[in-house]
Amino acid sequence: PILIVNSYGGSLPVAPVQEGHHAIATKEDHAYGIYSQALNFPDIRYIRQLADWPLDLDLRGAFVMAHPPCSGFSTQNKSQDPRVRGVNSNAFACTKRLLDYALPRHPDAVAIESVTQALEGGREVHDFYARAYGYDAYRIIQNAVSFGVPQWRRRFWLILVRRRPGAARTFTV
Repeated sequence: PILIVNSYGGSLPVAPVQEGHHAIATKEDHAYGIYSQALNFPDIRYIRQLADWPLDLDLRGAFVMAHPPCSGFSTQNKSQDPRVRGVNSNAFACTKRLLDYALPRHPDAVAIESVTQALEGGREVHDFYARAYGYDAYRIIQNAVSFGVPQWRRRFWLILVRRRPGAARTFTV
């Protein structure tokens, strides 16, 4: 099962749905692009407002995939105002809300896509949440052009994987 958070126009459900994964729901902070998502994925449950996110949802065994706003770290954001730029910005607050919601519900993993500047800009916050809830943090930089998309679009992915005592970890590169 997968929980999708802040997909906006609906790009995040594409791969999981095509691969046959069950989408628990798509939750949105502000419902940006939710009507486009509903047209493309009519069978997914849509939760349009933050206040409607269910508090009794247990995410054990689930994967959370998210795209909170990245404007707080965007190269186009030239503001020095902390309400607009960086970890205290209104945009980055969506990432904190996502982590505050998801991690206490114990998903197996959380993947958050953002701009590359969030790799270092949000590191302290990401590491804090990982330690507080028992997750290992992995950071990946990818580029859309590497996947055959005719666009130079570098993105940072934060992957949080829940620690399991005594579980061996094997990684293939």
